[in-house]
Amino acid sequence: MIMNPITQNVLKLERNNTLTLVGSRKIIFLCGVVFDNENSKDKRTTLKNYLLNDPALHPLILEENFGPRTYNRINLHNLYDVETLVACFANGTIIIHESISTGSELGMLAANKSVASKLLVIHPDRDSVEESKITSFIYFAFYGGDKPVLDKKWAVPFYPALERKFDSNDRYVYHTTFPDNLEGNSYTRNTIGKFLAAPSVQLLKSLKFMKPKYLVPSVEQPSLVDYYLGGPEGDIESLQIHISPMALRELLFGLVSIDEVQDKVHNSTSLSEVMTVLEEELQKLLLATAEQKLAIKVLKIKINLKGLELSTFQDKTTSQLRKAIGLFIFLLKTLSYLSIENDTHFKFKRDFNVAKALYNQMIVQSAASAFEDHMLEEA
Repeated sequence: MIMNPITQNVLKLERNNTLTLVGSRKIIFLCGVVFDNENSKDKRTTLKNYLLNDPALHPLILEENFGPRTYNRINLHNLYDVETLVACFANGTIIIHESISTGSELGMLAANKSVASKLLVIHPDRDSVEESKITSFIYFAFYGGDKPVLDKKWAVPFYPALERKFDSNDRYVYHTTFPDNLEGNSYTRNTIGKFLAAPSVQLLKSLKFMKPKYLVPSVEQPSLVDYYLGGPEGDIESLQIHISPMALRELLFGLVSIDEVQDKVHNSTSLSEVMTVLEEELQKLLLATAEQKLAIKVLKIKINLKGLELSTFQDKTTSQLRKAIGLFIFLLKTLSYLSIENDTHFKFKRDFNVAKALYNQMIVQSAASAFEDHMLEEA
């Protein structure tokens, strides 16, 4: 009797081990002072509404979607880690800088190489609020010197409408808003448009799988996926893969476009179980790709995130990859792609159908080799 060969999902690598990406929406992370979602003139709300005029953009305001304790459920225990990871996942980050807190955000994100090149800082004109928000320290730390950390053209003033409110009997504060709600032509709005069109803020067009020289991952090139055999403990049967958060995001979108993976998510009864499903299925996808496309026979895989300097990761038992996958699940919710009810019911929504059809083009079916058949039998 002739049996049908076992087939597996693999990435559709083409010449030179290159995967063509088909993403359609850019995530733009919006940071600023205290968010007031009941105020239509809130600057982040205004900026979000302006960005929504372009259907290819998805502006993301964390406070609009999740509370500070939400992230404990995916083992992220402080906002430093959360915001760094979100900014690494995002195509671009815009900080409306007006306070000590936003100055801290600026310093935190500018210090990360994966974020600095795609960071726009909008600040009120110094003459409008009687002080410069780009202090001497901020300027010389990030914008000054022969090799500045941040590009000066992405530090943009806006000329705010002002409302002065008394905080106490002897102290008042300025509340600022964008004039004309960014509807009129202005230097600020034009610069935002130029930033969104900058090369560093675009979607990745492709991923190239390659062996790095001297086994040193290419941190500053998010489109490169580095792989090699072995690890720090001399495990020659382990495939080490180093991947940028941006590349991981695209691979995960491809992964959840697979019907069988969606079914497993739908059948999950906890957020932790969904994280496990996506982690295990991603490992299977990359192992099958290594076998079928890269001609590498390995028994296990280690996926490492590159260019991601997180502060503490207090829960040392949880890997960076698992935490990134947890945050990706939250991103699916903010994109209206995934419904999450009480962390026990998970359902992909119709809004994901168009994106699913695109991302599914990254996946092909391939017959398992005899080596893989043996691995499946062992499993």
